[in-house]
Formats: sequence, structure tokens, C-alpha cells
Amino acid sequence: MYCPKKFKPRRKQKCNQSKCYPMSCLEAKKYYNTNKDNEYNLVVAGRSMLIYCYDMSSSHPKEYLTLQAGYRENYAEVNNRRLNYPGNCPYNVRRYNCDCQVKSGKTEFRRVRLDPVKLYIIENDYTFSWTNGTKRIEYGTAGDCYNSVHCPQGRFSINLRGTQFRISPDVIWKGTHEASVEINNINSQHVVGKCGGTCGVCKPATGLKLDVLPP
Repeated sequence: MYCPKKFKPRRKQKCNQSKCYPMSCLEAKKYYNTNKDNEYNLVVAGRSMLIYCYDMSSSHPKEYLTLQAGYRENYAEVNNRRLNYPGNCPYNVRRYNCDCQVKSGKTEFRRVRLDPVKLYIIENDYTFSWTNGTKRIEYGTAGDCYNSVHCPQGRFSINLRGTQFRISPDVIWKGTHEASVEINNINSQHVVGKCGGTCGVCKPATGLKLDVLPP
């Protein structure tokens, strides 16, 4: 009935002694005992990686992904050029939505805010960005009011090279106001797009979902 003593497990044993990194910047405050904004090792989707923790002196610090490819490879633009004839915003195509008053701008990003649980980029966070023009443009968005034909002038670029993330294959771009949409998936970490026409834009249909690169 009883297990022989030589087969009995030890009543006590040490638990896993390996170093376990925090999973959020809030946890990093205690783990690293710091209030300094900086890059810290966090565990995201089971992988240890450097994440920039911002506003660490507050009770709600935020996670940001530093874009190693640089701001010239990570931008979003609504172009301000238009052709000088009525066809650039035709009267017979959704005129009620197309008054050609779309504000233009180009926003370049040094870091993007990250939801480390759901693995989404928060496209409308501009903390580490700067804009030329009248309007800040969301990450991964582009458009124009150039004309009404297939001739998009707005541009965007997403380049996650140097990070441990790639763009999920589930991400698709959709246009508004019958805008033209041209998406070029250079690789799993680099996507560029041209969008515009009829004062429309394109943007990720359900958000910028990320996947962690395989080991």
C-alpha cells in the first residue's frame, strides 16, 4: 500500500531560481527599484526583450517600443498636394463626405506605444513623434486629396527591424471615401503603403497587431 521510501519525493525542494523579469513597466518600478524612464528587460509574450518605460515616476507608467530602424523608416503622411481641377474631389462621388478640407501632415515616429498584453501598437500615441503640417497622422495611416483617379500620393512606412516583433499577417489596410490603397509587404517587419484619392485615407482595419518573432 505504501510507496517504498527510496521512491518517495523529497518533502521540500528549492523552486526555480532563474531570474524572472517583470511583465509591465509598473512591475518594473518595483523589480528595478527605479523611477527613471529607460529601456528595461520585460517579458512580453513569453520572451525577454528591451521595452522603453515612460512616465516611471507616476503610478501608471507606459510601455513603448523603440524603433531601431529610425524615424525616416517609420512615418505616416496625409499629402497636401492637389490638382487644380474639380476632378480631384468629384461631385458625383460621395460629395457629402468629400469637401477637400482634409488637413495634411507628416508624422515621424521614434517610438510607438505598445500594449504588451494584447500585442497591439497604439497608433494615435504621439509622445515620441514630431509632425510637419497641420495635423498629426496616426502610425500606419496615409491619404490625400490629390485627385479622383488611381493616383495615391499619401505614404506610410512601418519598419520594425531591430526589434523582436513582426507585423501580424492578420493586419489588413482599408481605405475610406473610395481611396486607392497600395500595400507592399517588403517582409514581415517592413510594410510601406501608398493611399489616397477622393480625400480618403487608408489605415489598419482592426488595428496594428504584432507577433513575436520566433526564437
